[in-house]
Amino acid sequence: MTGAMLEKLVHTNGRMPRHMVCVTYEGPDSLKTASIDPADVPGWDAADMIASRKAGDSRLEAAKTPVLRVPSVVFDVERNVPINPAHRIPAGSR
Repeated sequence: MTGAMLEKLVHTNGRMPRHMVCVTYEGPDSLKTASIDPADVPGWDAADMIASRKAGDSRLEAAKTPVLRVPSVVFDVERNVPINPAHRIPAGSR
């Protein structure tokens, strides 16, 4: 959770959004996830964030998994875990 807080502070110039909340979620072990390896994305850590956003947007649009693990820009051993709210869950797996 500390990593997520640091990430937010970096991207908001040290100011937390007024309505920021913390949410935790425990998913089933069967929940499919994907990961992005920064070594596979040239320019991943560039200040303009074009390459990292493009990689994330591509995975979001593909909607192959509901969860994507991405490296933190702030602390390289941490991972951010965006959840795709538009991901369709196959019938019978709920």
